[in-house]
Amino acid sequence: MIEQLKDTVCAAIATKTKLRISGNNSKDFLQTPFIGYAESVSLTSHSGIIDYKPAELFITVKSGTKLARINKVLARQGQFLGFIPPDYGNSTAGGTVACALSGSTRPYLGALRDHILGLKLINGRGKLLKFGGQMIKNVAGFDITRLLCGSRGKLGIITEISFKTLPLPAIDHSFKLPSSNPVLDMQKLMTKNSPPISCAYTDGHLYVRTTGTKIYGKEIANDIWKSFNPFSCDLKPGQYLWRLSIEANAKVASSTIAIDWGGVRRWLVTESTVDPYPNGKSILWQGATTAYFAQKSQTMSRLEDKIRRAFDPHGVFV
Repeated sequence: MIEQLKDTVCAAIATKTKLRISGNNSKDFLQTPFIGYAESVSLTSHSGIIDYKPAELFITVKSGTKLARINKVLARQGQFLGFIPPDYGNSTAGGTVACALSGSTRPYLGALRDHILGLKLINGRGKLLKFGGQMIKNVAGFDITRLLCGSRGKLGIITEISFKTLPLPAIDHSFKLPSSNPVLDMQKLMTKNSPPISCAYTDGHLYVRTTGTKIYGKEIANDIWKSFNPFSCDLKPGQYLWRLSIEANAKVASSTIAIDWGGVRRWLVTESTVDPYPNGKSILWQGATTAYFAQKSQTMSRLEDKIRRAFDPHGVFV
């Protein structure tokens, strides 16, 4: 499969064909629209667990491996992926990395990029590159793995990923609390001796997940976190769901329907496609045919262009 993928890239260079990388297309709406023809390169068949050592706290998988399979294998050994990636039904490991998706545990247990030990990538020259390793003590060199998180297939074909794993908590409780000032309440919870591993807000209530001290409130099933991860809502015609990443102490807008990540992640419903918080990190998540990514600064755009040319000098990937 690897040699076939390398040949595909080399052939695309020779024929000046554009390539679009995909898995199971569970997050197809996050792909950047492209005008023109692009050949689809599917990694669905490139699936399987390459290596898993529970005692060493790592698992190495092919990029087309479904998250459901990874989670099932880890659970048998009493482990899990600490960033708890959202599963859109048939999401793959490679697609999750390409879209940089982390769950509600991100502020407390780390983001996706903090849990990747290493990966392999076929770049725009058709060469297989290796970054990082399988264990933290063996990881050396430039931290390119972080750079590839959120690259959405524009820097190359991710073929293999090594994730750090964590032990499942022995105590795991979720609670529902009324809240009129969710951001302040989230910040107060962080000062507790046993801070939460997840904290989110919607419909006038704060939802807290702890692995130690119980929080006063109604205890509920941990399944509640599936409604935040991935998050979606029912929209009326002409409405749009925005995903914002802003300062944790920023004022809560009246159109906010959900808050996550200790106040940093906000979900807003508006009746306009105009960016409600133009800081370069907004995404029009739902309501349009494809997601809209906010315009970035000229400095950031120039930097991204330089990085893309370094990985993909022929402009093969779109």
